[in-house]
Amino acid sequence: MGIDTLDLLSLSLSLAVDFDSEMDYKNLVVKENRKDIFRISLDTIKSVTESFSPLYHTGSDGFWESYKVEIPHASGRFIHMKRLITHNHETEHYFCTEKSILMEYKHRNVISLVGFCDEMDEQILAYEHAFLGSLDSYLNDGSLTWAKRIEICIDIASALEFLHGGVATHEIVIHRDIKTSNILLDGEMKAKVAGFNFSITRSKDQEMVFSTDFVAGTKFYIDPEYERTRVLSKACDIYSFGVVLFEMFFQKLAYSPESNDHNDHLVPMVKDLYKNRKLDDMVFEGTKEHIEPHSLIIFKRIAIQCLHDNREERPTASELVIQLEKSLKIQVSIHLFIIKIQPNKAIHIKEVVHQNTICGGGLGVWVGDSREIITTARPLN
Repeated sequence: MGIDTLDLLSLSLSLAVDFDSEMDYKNLVVKENRKDIFRISLDTIKSVTESFSPLYHTGSDGFWESYKVEIPHASGRFIHMKRLITHNHETEHYFCTEKSILMEYKHRNVISLVGFCDEMDEQILAYEHAFLGSLDSYLNDGSLTWAKRIEICIDIASALEFLHGGVATHEIVIHRDIKTSNILLDGEMKAKVAGFNFSITRSKDQEMVFSTDFVAGTKFYIDPEYERTRVLSKACDIYSFGVVLFEMFFQKLAYSPESNDHNDHLVPMVKDLYKNRKLDDMVFEGTKEHIEPHSLIIFKRIAIQCLHDNREERPTASELVIQLEKSLKIQVSIHLFIIKIQPNKAIHIKEVVHQNTICGGGLGVWVGDSREIITTARPLN
């Protein structure tokens, strides 16, 4: 069967939608009219996936099967499709929840919904494709610098700030399943929060602490207080994010798949190390030597606050953004080396400082890993 040209054109146009460049608040747009979200026909989906061929299949998680497809005439853009394979009242609620949230809320650090299909017992969500996959795959990647790790954490915190009502939206969103496998990375390593199956929306004028019928989320990331009482608040997401922060810090998952020992898992280990003032002992030596000490202090302080047993002592998402940005600013601060030289004479600088290479104007500036640069600088007066 051929591809429906009008349907595909609509899908292509949706991929081209960009955020309003005039918005001040981190490229935020709340779509009231939903005109950029398209219903995709089942015929179109079957055409582009060749009837859900294994060639396009990228994985499954029990509820969903995932597919990656390229849409013809869409500037070579790929999309990611999630197809619901377990049909019951609960999973269909997950489908409706994720669809309605992503149709309503747009932010540069929240995964974008391109379209959906709800036809002939098929329920499918189509998203922008995050080319680098999920963050859990990069935790122990030595090429992921400390500065880049903080940037990714800021992206996640910015998404939570938006979802938790940091701007004038009419409802807040409590995610309930923040974890590194639900953080996707685009081709520029920008983080996008995904996985809204368990999310709950709440009007801003309603009570922000409320009971739920059941505990949702992923073991090792769930707020213990929520697990014990079933009382939910925005602080539950903050706890989960605190686990993610320490995964980034220690470069390891929150749990050990090979171990049943509770103490081998991340949070008990973090709290024990913190109590004994030994958190730094777990930082990889190769990473530690490139971290500015004060940047690390700020990061550790805000991360451990996220795991506080008392929810009232946990930071808000807005506070997290502020503190993480401070940590990043210190990490990437530029050290200037003023060198008095002869006119037009080349200079060599090997001092290791930070991330980006900048040179000129009579100042020799070296930022990055152990590399050599040569620049021509004018003499100082």
